[in-house]
Amino acid sequence: MKHLLSLTFALCCLQVSAQEAFHSEPAVFTNVSADGNWAAGSTGGTLYLLNAKTGNLTQYSDQENYFYGLSVSNSGMAYGDVTPKYQAAYAAYFTEEGYMKLPAGDGISSSSCKAGADDGSFIVGNIARPIIEGASRSSMYCPVIWYRNAQGGYDVYEDLPFEKIGFDKRQIQSAGILGVSGDGLTIYGRTIDARGFTYQPVIWTRTSKTSRDWTFKKLCQQYMFNEDQPAPEYPSYYPQEPDVTKYMTDEEIAKYEEAKKKYKDSVDQSSMSIPKDQRGPYPTYNPEKHKTDFFDIDETNPDDVNRYNSYANAYNKFLQEAQAYNDSISLYNKRYTAYVKTPKFYIRNICYDGRYLVTWVQDGTVKKTVKIDTKNDDMEILDCPEGFYATAILNDGTIFLGQQALMPPLNRYTLVYKDGETMDFGDWVKSKSEKAYAELEANFEVSDGHIYVGIVNSSDPTGKTFGGFNQGSDLSYNGWVMNLASYDDYTSGVSNAKTGEKTTVKNVAYTDASGRVTSDPAHGFYIKTVKLSDGTVTSKKIVRP
Repeated sequence: MKHLLSLTFALCCLQVSAQEAFHSEPAVFTNVSADGNWAAGSTGGTLYLLNAKTGNLTQYSDQENYFYGLSVSNSGMAYGDVTPKYQAAYAAYFTEEGYMKLPAGDGISSSSCKAGADDGSFIVGNIARPIIEGASRSSMYCPVIWYRNAQGGYDVYEDLPFEKIGFDKRQIQSAGILGVSGDGLTIYGRTIDARGFTYQPVIWTRTSKTSRDWTFKKLCQQYMFNEDQPAPEYPSYYPQEPDVTKYMTDEEIAKYEEAKKKYKDSVDQSSMSIPKDQRGPYPTYNPEKHKTDFFDIDETNPDDVNRYNSYANAYNKFLQEAQAYNDSISLYNKRYTAYVKTPKFYIRNICYDGRYLVTWVQDGTVKKTVKIDTKNDDMEILDCPEGFYATAILNDGTIFLGQQALMPPLNRYTLVYKDGETMDFGDWVKSKSEKAYAELEANFEVSDGHIYVGIVNSSDPTGKTFGGFNQGSDLSYNGWVMNLASYDDYTSGVSNAKTGEKTTVKNVAYTDASGRVTSDPAHGFYIKTVKLSDGTVTSKKIVRP
């Protein structure tokens, strides 16, 4: 069931502008649209979608479905999937009005939706498609795209190109899509090899927003593989033991099957679940390990001798093939170890214009942040602090780094990395707008030179809009969004250029729906009023859980 949480104060005389510079909700926001007007996220099967222009928070939550949201675009659509109870997930997109299942073809066991274009013209995701008989898995995770039709809906997906056979001549497990660049020209993701040990970054690109011709490209080939070493090749032939019953007479087969049944009954009777005084001994004779005992051969009969010898020859051939197969596996493992240098790239984000991807790789026990230049197919290992992971990357290569938290409460701070230097996120905001920083300071804990805003995401080219979520000591979530362009000191980055004075928070007050003012709000709806030292007064709607 969908719940619309209107934040309009019917009983309060205070008026709040429709679009705010800062807005917070008791929700989880893991993605913010490039224009800053939408935020989305999910936790525990509940999906949140915020319209920052109106202050409306749409919540998807019920007992029969698990809702999962991954991203949101300027179109006001959030992208993710819905998992009905005891069923497989299906791809869906979400709006303030409701959610819609994306169409899938016959035989598709599950699907997921990852992201969409800002204008709503397409949505990308993955489907679990059945693969060829005899493969090690029943399905392959394949990349697909849904295009919007003239009626405003979405047609059945189209396949995106990718290489189904990996470097070891085996079918890969998946070519998973992870997201879309803000300009709509690059889709990014990763392929996972048949063993599930290598994650390689990949992209799909097109030349214009009207084109449907996507080109597939693998990245970091030279960093992942020692290409001067021979590539491992998994053996394509798996030896099969000959069926002994094809060489037996009907009488021999009957005796063999009877012996197998008695053996199974004896095994069942020896189970530890049977009381000791009723339990039998575990059988020592397994007929399947003594198959030739059931041949009734008359050595003077050429047909009998030929049957027995044919089986013996077939079995000996199987033993030889099995040994060759085992030798091939040993060689494959040896070459795999020598060929693969960096097994896993954990792709995190892409910048608006698609130039940079940010990810991390495992180096022993240390996770290292990596920036990938998709244009030049080059990568750079960055000297970022341990215990942080990338949550956003801007067009100029600036990276937001979220602090890892192993267990709740998720009270964390964010760092900003640029050109080899790291600063606190609050200092980065202050360099853009002191009034914006003052707003954050009024809403979040400041300690030891850090402002605990939580995890921060941005899809904007320059980081002008962003948002995230944090979790307080009471384990309640605080999701928020901010638009730096809404502050009048944003262009200069200094609020009192003439006097050189620093803008600070002078007073914070909360007004409830009855008009009562308090400095310590309890549960419910409030208007929060912040007065700055330069005389600026801002008001916004908040909900205290």
